[in-house]
Amino acid sequence: MIQSEEVALLHEKGQRDPNSLTKGEKLRFFMIVRVSVNAYSAMFQQYRSGQIDKQTWESVAFDIYVSQQGVRKYLNDQVHVYEQDFIEYVNSLEEYTVSDPVFLMTGGSANDT
Repeated sequence: MIQSEEVALLHEKGQRDPNSLTKGEKLRFFMIVRVSVNAYSAMFQQYRSGQIDKQTWESVAFDIYVSQQGVRKYLNDQVHVYEQDFIEYVNSLEEYTVSDPVFLMTGGSANDT
């Protein structure tokens, strides 16, 4: 994604307003999101089973990512793919709407939206 401005812009568009995506854009967006969500879901299950300690789990910054509108849309469309406790965990998170897609990389906080 970092090598393609087109893919980065598609990702941003999908995060901001997933309902605005065309059928083809939605497919591409979901494929992009799937990679990160799969990794996070696996880490969540490892944390739940005690394979990852609380400090390590809490240091993972994916909570903000998975609580964005586009990822929630993806998860709601793919509930049959992920464990129910993971879906419930993500749905329990406060939803973030990011006005600046690079706020995390520049040291911003969720309140900077």
